Amino acid sequence: MANILERYAESFRKNANVDVSAIRQTTDDKFSAYEESMKGKQSFSCRFEMADAEGNLSLIDVNGVKVVLLAETFQQSTPYYNKDIKDRFIGTLSLNVVVSKIDRENNIVFVESAVNKDEIKGSLIKAIFKALKKGEHPRLGGIVTTVSDKRLTVNILNKNIFGFLNASNWQPIYTRSLKNLGISRGDYIEFEVEAAAPKQKGLDYAFYLDRKNIVPDPWESLPDFELGTSIVVKCIERPRDKKYWWGVSKSVPGIEIICNYSDHVTVMTNCYYKCKIKKYDKTSHSMTCVPFEVVNVGIATEENILFSKNKRSDKAAKAEQSDK
Repeated sequence: MANILERYAESFRKNANVDVSAIRQTTDDKFSAYEESMKGKQSFSCRFEMADAEGNLSLIDVNGVKVVLLAETFQQSTPYYNKDIKDRFIGTLSLNVVVSKIDRENNIVFVESAVNKDEIKGSLIKAIFKALKKGEHPRLGGIVTTVSDKRLTVNILNKNIFGFLNASNWQPIYTRSLKNLGISRGDYIEFEVEAAAPKQKGLDYAFYLDRKNIVPDPWESLPDFELGTSIVVKCIERPRDKKYWWGVSKSVPGIEIICNYSDHVTVMTNCYYKCKIKKYDKTSHSMTCVPFEVVNVGIATEENILFSKNKRSDKAAKAEQSDK
């Protein structure tokens, strides 16, 4: 692997989860660091917190200075810009920016994207292509920018080098839905660069990514559950006209669980249920559960409340009959 990739991958790995809202001040003057950055054309990271209707991004730094990236400026330097991009970037992605103007009177610092001014991006792309040509698959990190059931878009090394990670390449086992595994925009993930992707409109370079060789099979780390063991399961999807629903549990991370319906429990998505394991086979990657009690309905509904009351009443009636 090229040295530049190793250096940036390690640096990004260490700092990926650091929430940087703006550069810190080293003197009593709250604009000093911005002025130094402007003079040296030094880039820094911003995680924008607000966006107006026109698409202008902004944040308030620790000293009360408003940092603004105008939509017009962002559009000029961003080939993938669209009208909805403001919603994509708020609170999730850190952007590399440089200071373009300081307005002391109005307490505002205007910035612009550092993408086109960042020569490192070109060097990293060249290094990736060089590694792929040698038959190497460099291991790097990146930030998730979009999530769908079947594919993630990733900002490689947060340098606006885009990669695509399909669900089939997420882990060694079959992954039905990436969304259901709790992956979110802004998450840091690691991967191997598998190949260059064909050029697309508005995107000069992109790469296909793979994780199957760097993450373990989640089934290998699971305990040997006995049948009848109770676990808490969250309902994430109820397929129409099916006799089962899909769930996830902290007890079996990284795995979707098939749960059968029960005559005694009304199941709703995003609600939690106590379930008993009815089938469990680590070799065939098979796990089936059946719910027996509501843990948390999320949004309390009359239907679930009525069910809970009826269940308690039924138990009380049976207890009275047995006493007689």
